[in-house]
Amino acid sequence: MDKIGAALRRVSPLRRETATQRGMRCKVCEGADVRDFDLIDANKICSESEPYAFGLSGVGVRYVRCTDCGFVFTSDFDLWDEKMFSRHIYNDDYIKVDGSYHQARPRECAEYVAALLGNFRVLRILDYGSGTGVFAAEMTDRGFENVTAYDPFSCPIWPVGVFDVVTCLETIEHVPDPVAALKLMASLLAPGGVILVQTGIQPPDIDQLLGRWWYIGPRNGHISIFTHSALAEAARRAGLTLYLGANRSMLLGHSENGPRLPLVLDALGGGAAARYARARLFAPATEGADDSDLRFVTPDAWHDIETAADGQSFRWSKVARLEWRMTAAEPLYLEVEFDPIMVVSPEIRPNLRFLVDGTPVDLVASGQRVNAQVMLAGRRERPFTALLLETPPPISPNSLGRGPDSRLLGLALQTTPRSTCTMER
Repeated sequence: MDKIGAALRRVSPLRRETATQRGMRCKVCEGADVRDFDLIDANKICSESEPYAFGLSGVGVRYVRCTDCGFVFTSDFDLWDEKMFSRHIYNDDYIKVDGSYHQARPRECAEYVAALLGNFRVLRILDYGSGTGVFAAEMTDRGFENVTAYDPFSCPIWPVGVFDVVTCLETIEHVPDPVAALKLMASLLAPGGVILVQTGIQPPDIDQLLGRWWYIGPRNGHISIFTHSALAEAARRAGLTLYLGANRSMLLGHSENGPRLPLVLDALGGGAAARYARARLFAPATEGADDSDLRFVTPDAWHDIETAADGQSFRWSKVARLEWRMTAAEPLYLEVEFDPIMVVSPEIRPNLRFLVDGTPVDLVASGQRVNAQVMLAGRRERPFTALLLETPPPISPNSLGRGPDSRLLGLALQTTPRSTCTMER
């Protein structure tokens, strides 16, 4: 019997259908512009050298990506209960795909957290997604007086009371609904409490790597893959705020903070923690447009609004220096991004220069999007931060032999975001 032919006869006729057409929305920011990302075999494990060390299963897991917050996820496990996860992922074979989860990693994490919290040994600590409970045992051995482990599979007794610190170490990437998981953790926080999150953050070249990135592994249960922006948005929907530490630690605290929060935050942040903020740069829909967080201030810098074939409104820049001002009084870890939907010349994009308060900051391109990250330590002497984008001198299409348009053009930016996820407050 021709097995392949028999299987193909059961396949539906070819039909184009994108994630957006299937009615999918982002699980984190609820954005409607969700695109197909990659189809990955269910046996792929988290390994840089041997992602298919155990062969192919023949079962494809479909991952999608939100174009706004960048969240990569699959809905293929949304209807699974704990028995299904226990049978197919967290079974006796799991140690073969993640040999360090049983002992080595929780011990390393305990050593790391204990060093940060050495002056706070009386805090109530909950390890959420504790696995075998080694982290809690190691923390107790290091002199911490009240450490509890909770895991829906291995330690399923729901914790009693509230906690000063909740650790969520290599756990959030395993849950099908990260917002619901963060809401549960937030309900367990004492006033002024902090959640310490550890998970892989997508690299800048994720658009090129796709499902080949080592951290995406269905067989490991890695089904929710974050950017900082996605984690900040999930936190916001759970009533939390994302902070980043000097050691790139990721910390979540209640939006309304208690008096102990700064001390614990700074300790877990390696001495300092700054609120994460994301700013997306757009051409103003009207001159002097102001969304209360980000304001464009360069006068007479844009041509009139135009409409692209896909319905986006945009404006061409006509000057080489474009400045925005962002309200920023407190320490921030700032991520700035923009999407030049067109450039008048190929020389524009590689020669962009970005400055924050006069200091040059490296730009990283990933596909069409351009990104910059900077830590703004300390409080501002002035109540805003200046964001300056410098381009090569604008040039007319006519001088390039591309038609009669004699306007001086630089780059074209959208006038409005695709969604409301513009600034994480």
